[in-house]
Amino acid sequence: GYFINAPSPIITPGNKYLLAILNSKLGDYYIRSLGVTRSGGYFEYKPMFVERLPVPEISNSLQTIFDNIIDYICFLNASDKSGKSELLESIVNAMVYEIYFPEEIKTAKAEVLKHLHNLSELKDDWSDEKKISFVKKIYKELSEPANPVSIAIAKQKSIPEICIIEGIDS
Repeated sequence: GYFINAPSPIITPGNKYLLAILNSKLGDYYIRSLGVTRSGGYFEYKPMFVERLPVPEISNSLQTIFDNIIDYICFLNASDKSGKSELLESIVNAMVYEIYFPEEIKTAKAEVLKHLHNLSELKDDWSDEKKISFVKKIYKELSEPANPVSIAIAKQKSIPEICIIEGIDS
């Protein structure tokens, strides 16, 4: 049901893990380090740059975590407009960092993935109100300062590789 009027590369197979990497700060940093900025500050994600991004293989259980978080973000962005997806996006960044920098993350005791295995999927037969309530509950739990995910994300900000990617002065 879509029409294009110019060459338009697509990525197949599409999955939410790949979507997470391509939309992460790490993915953006890597691809921008290969490419050039066009006039007006526009950066073009050309296939010759994107295809060079290494994408580690992950287990099905990790894939499920990515699927669930990405579903939460997509649902909130499409229906709620509350800005609550920002925390979830920072969690995705933390998850991606853990995939790419496992030793650094472990040394800093900044793992997030081990704390996210109990996340449930959004059910298709749920009403939008039930989905919003469910995602807001998850958001509230994960945003608590004492939550291990929040603590791990804060610890990640001290890892030199992450400081470079995020432009944080260490």
